[in-house]
Amino acid sequence: MRIEPAEGLSEGIDQVSPAGVRSPLYWALLFSIFPLGTAHAHGRIGKRFIPTLFEIEDPFVAEELTFLLGFFEEPAKGGEPAVDEFEVETEFAKRITPRFALSAGGDFRSRDTHDGPTDSGFGNLDLGAKYQFLSLPKLETVASFGVNVEIGKTGKKKVEASRFSTISPALFYGAGAGFLPDSFRFLRPIALTGLVSAHFPSASRSAGEANPISLSWGFALHYSIPYLDAFVMDTGLPDFFNRFVPVLEVALETCIDRPADCEGGTSGTVNPGFVWLGSKFEVGFAARVPINDKTGDDVGVFGLVHLFIDDMFPKSLGRPIWPRP
Repeated sequence: MRIEPAEGLSEGIDQVSPAGVRSPLYWALLFSIFPLGTAHAHGRIGKRFIPTLFEIEDPFVAEELTFLLGFFEEPAKGGEPAVDEFEVETEFAKRITPRFALSAGGDFRSRDTHDGPTDSGFGNLDLGAKYQFLSLPKLETVASFGVNVEIGKTGKKKVEASRFSTISPALFYGAGAGFLPDSFRFLRPIALTGLVSAHFPSASRSAGEANPISLSWGFALHYSIPYLDAFVMDTGLPDFFNRFVPVLEVALETCIDRPADCEGGTSGTVNPGFVWLGSKFEVGFAARVPINDKTGDDVGVFGLVHLFIDDMFPKSLGRPIWPRP
């Protein structure tokens, strides 16, 4: 069984010629012809479905409920020992218009210091807004701008919930390779998503420690087996295996203010894994591999459950409050 594109979104990619893609005039005409910010079904742009991942947020606005589980080591710093941390993060997003959504989320943490007590509790409340300003279905390209606010002192101090608030504007983007010519057709299932987000703390210092401005940035590569089966070749695989999307995330954070206060420049992880796509949900698993000692020494894991509320309840909870842009 093939996973077909959403109704009305199945045309176009094969009509984009390689010569047209290489032409600057083509790009100028394209941006003048296609409307910016056109909304589509959950996670779809043109023929492609782009899934939600572990640390690299997708560029779509939609009604969705996400549960992200993580188990990893937080390295020793500032004289404090290393900590094994288990987290369950949740987020619910609701569209106000087809292009604009609000979200709320938080997390529960359990921190084990090995030779000390285990502390558990909730982290700070996160509130967010996202506007999808660019949609180019024939090029499978989408982009959004968002702002997230972590509200300080709303979580438990013993689990390292910060006592200050942080404002984080961000740019999210995604693009598929469906425009490639037939000679590269087996690369068409590839997609790239990514983000760039700055973090501005409300206090430069707290509890005697500096709170520098930092930059989160990264990308994720996807290879969509559903896309391969539907638009490149019949894999002959059972439907269950045709729903896998292998992924590779690279999620990094760099100190951009007072580097001496950051105990190093860049930290982050490389997260190889996969997601499995159902009709109204997705599940996923990934390893969490630190890139340096600043991030940790041990490999962690992520687990993901993501519900497509807009597909589950299309006539009620899954509809924008104001359906027209």
